[in-house]
Amino acid sequence: MKIIYKNKDNVNPTKIITSSRGIIIKDNLVLLTYSSYFKDYITPGGRTTKEETLEETLIRELKEEIGIYNITFEEIGVIFEYYFKNGNYELKKHHYYLIKDYEEGKTNKRSDEISYGMESRWISPSDAIKENNKQIKERIKKGLLKEDEFITSLKRENEILRYIEENYL
Repeated sequence: MKIIYKNKDNVNPTKIITSSRGIIIKDNLVLLTYSSYFKDYITPGGRTTKEETLEETLIRELKEEIGIYNITFEEIGVIFEYYFKNGNYELKKHHYYLIKDYEEGKTNKRSDEISYGMESRWISPSDAIKENNKQIKERIKKGLLKEDEFITSLKRENEILRYIEENYL
């Protein structure tokens, strides 16, 4: 899979997490998950379990978070997101897929997704990047480090949104 972005080099992470994320495009907008609690936009998807393939994770997560199923997709690429946690670097490998076709149904959100006010929204990549950049500035102002997971995750989202804007819209 093509490497889209890597925020660090020469780092030995103490933990590696793998996830699958879906990119859905319609009328030059992308379908993202907005959190009214965090006030940010992220691509739908999540962590793989030990028993799942990347593709199985993608199917499960998109059904849970945004209610789509019977999806057809193709690989876009991977982003390596290193972040600092508990005195060590950890790595999240996010595998991105372009969703080409799907059927719509009901979501099956987890309790944390509900409590964070997660909802699906169609938005232009540039508008989502602007909103995420506001949150990055606010979080740094509140004392979060630039290598904190709550900062690196939004930088990662902005990178994939820029990539989508340049290559798919």
